[in-house]
Parts: sequence; structure tokens; C-alpha cells
Amino acid sequence: LWATWCPPCRHEMPVLAAAQAHRSDVTFAFVNQGEAALTIREYLHGSKLDLRNVLLDSASSVGQEIGTRGLPATLFFDVGGRLVDTHFGPLSTASLADKMAPFGVGNEPSRPVHPRP
Repeated sequence: LWATWCPPCRHEMPVLAAAQAHRSDVTFAFVNQGEAALTIREYLHGSKLDLRNVLLDSASSVGQEIGTRGLPATLFFDVGGRLVDTHFGPLSTASLADKMAPFGVGNEPSRPVHPRP
């Protein structure tokens, strides 16, 4: 969960973008909290971030549902779709790898994933 106005979100976005580009075995979803599509597009373009699965949550209902008190918030789901872990605050490359390790996701990048049109 993230927003363009959130400095910690902006700090972690390149980490998550790199992870998404290198991990074809993991699905990343970037759920923006409360912003307009144009604002998000302009931020991603200006920041040169090429992300797949950017979702708009205009009412910030996902954050409310899980009880987040701030952004960014990263949610980890197992293969059955169950929420099994959360992380509040920005993730570094190392802390993301640590969080993903219990799910059997290795630290080495797999083949690069090319963006979808």
C-alpha cells in the first residue's frame, strides 16, 4: 500500500520495482491509497518506474480493512491467498529478501520479466 505523496513510499518503490522485474515467481501488486490515476501515472513516469499491477484504491479501503496506521505497508500472502505477514514502513533490498525467505523465495533473481504492453 502506497501513495505518491509519501516519502518512505517513494524511497522503497525502486526496491520493489527491481524485485518485481527479477522475480517472475512472485506476484507484486501496488495498491495506491486514495489518489487519482493521472497523479499516479505522472509520478511513475517522472520517476521512471515501470510497474505492473498498479491498482487504485480511491477510498483507501484496503488500508482501513487491515488497520494500517501509515504508509507504506507491505502485505505478504501465501499461495492460498491468506495474509500471513505485514510490514509497516519502507523495505530495503535486504529486508524484502528476509521477509520473502519464509515463503521459499530465494534471494537470487530469476530470469528478467519484460513489462506487459
